[in-house]
Amino acid sequence: MQSKLVKTLATGLKKAQAIPGQWTEIAAESGVSRSTIVKIAAGANTNVKACNVERIYIALVRRGHLESTFVFPSAA
Repeated sequence: MQSKLVKTLATGLKKAQAIPGQWTEIAAESGVSRSTIVKIAAGANTNVKACNVERIYIALVRRGHLESTFVFPSAA
């Protein structure tokens, strides 16, 4: 079962897929492998590390594929 946040990531990634090269750029920006991004978008990866969720979420918000509804605290 996917969490609501992982489902939100999948939605944002599917939106980003409409623009060629976005998944590769999101992978580079977030430091998460492109294969993990593909699995999340397909709903195949239900056990996503929290740090990867955060990184992908931030990349999607920065690129305008998701609206920010959560603020992650800055790491000190």
